[in-house]
Amino acid sequence: MILTLDVATLSFMSVIMFGILALLTWMLWHGHRDETAIAYWASGLTSSALGLGLLVLRGQIPDLLSIVVSNYLLLLSHCLSWWGTDRFFGRRPNRAFGLIFIGTLTLLIFYFSVLRNEMAMRILIMSCGFVLLGLTNAYATARTSERGMRLPQMLVATAFVMLAALNVARFYATLKAPGGATMFDNVALNALNFLLPPVSCCFAVFGWTLMVNQRLRLRLAETVRLDGLTRILNRAALDEAAAQEVSRCQRHRKPFSMLMLDIDRFKQINDQHGHKAGDDVLRQVVENIRRHLRREDHFGRYGGDEFVLLLPETPAEGAKLLAERIRRAISGRKLELGNDSLTVTTSIGVATMDAASDADWEQLAIRADAALYEAKRQGRNRVVSAAGDAGLTLSATL
Repeated sequence: MILTLDVATLSFMSVIMFGILALLTWMLWHGHRDETAIAYWASGLTSSALGLGLLVLRGQIPDLLSIVVSNYLLLLSHCLSWWGTDRFFGRRPNRAFGLIFIGTLTLLIFYFSVLRNEMAMRILIMSCGFVLLGLTNAYATARTSERGMRLPQMLVATAFVMLAALNVARFYATLKAPGGATMFDNVALNALNFLLPPVSCCFAVFGWTLMVNQRLRLRLAETVRLDGLTRILNRAALDEAAAQEVSRCQRHRKPFSMLMLDIDRFKQINDQHGHKAGDDVLRQVVENIRRHLRREDHFGRYGGDEFVLLLPETPAEGAKLLAERIRRAISGRKLELGNDSLTVTTSIGVATMDAASDADWEQLAIRADAALYEAKRQGRNRVVSAAGDAGLTLSATL
């Protein structure tokens, strides 16, 4: 026995499929409320289900609902998907343009359905609209590359390209036979009109889910590696980065330097202004230091108010000059603490890898820490190089 499905059956199944996809996407959003893009995607699938539902009821409800409103909802679903993708990748959704575009098409559909019953014109107009919106969705998805998301992005983009291709075929078939088959006649193209969209959207929903999960995985990995207060490397991540960089620099015989610094009299700041103010000081000092670093440098919190900078391929002289720039930048800037302002200083110890005396980065850290202690002993707010490096002390007049 061979099972055959007519277009009416396929249209009903298409409505059910979009309803299921919308429900699944809303459930995904329920578990990731902070990702507002999912709500856009779920709304788009809901709009598709409602639009197709009205379309299936053509002949049983007024044409204003089954033609004009249904096509508006189907166009809106593409815009919602587009806006959600822009939101996901941190871009501002262009809602005004999208609403003007689908509003214009809806007015044309109203004219060629209620005022002038010209089915061919409606199909041509809607096909053009779906082609443009489908390609826009594909471009919005593929234009931004994020780590680990290339495959799901391609799945989503492919889904919308398939929808655009379907509407190109509809446009071409209508041009060839303007008075051809109606929407529910049992012809191959009509079957594809109701079969391909839910299949394509299955690809899209699968791709969106992978994108959300990949972002969550990256956020969790970031949480494990970063200090919760300052959002720079924590001690464990700093140890890992240091071991890798030391090994690389030794293998290629490149210089490697380390800065160890802390904020002078930080305990007094906590005692006089409170721990919240102390946290604000740490965050502002970190942002100040970031401005002076290269992409390849590693910056981490060693503990409390003590920080470490790892400087690959940086000789002793370059490390000392960077340390002095950082010291001047910190001491020369007032930090905002609510209604108050505060100037802080920092002491910095500098150490450069010596193949003869430093077997690993822990020994380098010990020398940098000793240089930092010496900077404190000499009066703070100064840069001191480690014993064994070319001796240099840079200080400010306080």
